[in-house]
Amino acid sequence: MAIIQKPCDQWFWQWEQKGVYSVKSCYKQLTKVAASDRPWASIWSLHVPPKVGAGVGHASFCPVWGGSSALEHVGDAAYLIAKSKFVMACWSVWCSRNESVWKRIGYDLSTMLHRALAFLECWRDANEKLLVGTGHIDTHAVATWTRPVHGRLKLNTDVALRVEDNAMGFGWVLRDDGGNFLAAKNMRVPGLCTVRETNVLSIREALSWLKGTDLGAVDVETDCHIVFNAIISVSFISVFGYLVDDVKNLASEIEDVEFCHVKRCELCCPHCC
Repeated sequence: MAIIQKPCDQWFWQWEQKGVYSVKSCYKQLTKVAASDRPWASIWSLHVPPKVGAGVGHASFCPVWGGSSALEHVGDAAYLIAKSKFVMACWSVWCSRNESVWKRIGYDLSTMLHRALAFLECWRDANEKLLVGTGHIDTHAVATWTRPVHGRLKLNTDVALRVEDNAMGFGWVLRDDGGNFLAAKNMRVPGLCTVRETNVLSIREALSWLKGTDLGAVDVETDCHIVFNAIISVSFISVFGYLVDDVKNLASEIEDVEFCHVKRCELCCPHCC
């Protein structure tokens, strides 16, 4: 994943989206490793897709997994690494084993683990609820797609993730103040990122394309609330934060760019073209 700017090395707190240490996030990490009399319950309570937690939890009782002794081993090992990632890896091994036995499909270990962790990140981002700070009012959010005001253009972006193909898709549509179609473009990029990183990459590519058209007075509309709030907030230290800064820098080089958010179920323009 290429970042336009070249940031200096800095300390980054990995358990906060903005990379800044907080007592709350530290406490959560410390309490996650508390001992449990029912280790399978800790698996079920993990922030992972339900089918993964339930599948690994139930499989822990299977003789193939070694019964309760294997469950205890899973618990001990998970305390040394991120437990949720460990559970995702177990689930991925189990799925790959089934595909190998029943469908004769071979698999590569590194690809299998990468897809499992990408699936976890995508699921978490899709289910993440962004907490808006006290006093912050999102005045740019709209319920349905609307035409831009007279004299302005609207650029809608969207993304697609294909885990099975290990690829991402970016797409955008440009319309005028009458709602008339002006231009559209899509691109396929190998590799997988998290949902929020994929969305901000799509916006960055769309702005880079827009910059080459010499057009201005554009409303850039996205259905990813996390990305929208990051763009209108102060900068923060993380890979995601640096990508957001790329978007801000590109927007500053284009005349009169505004960002707005639309609900995902109402964003139909990119899908219709």
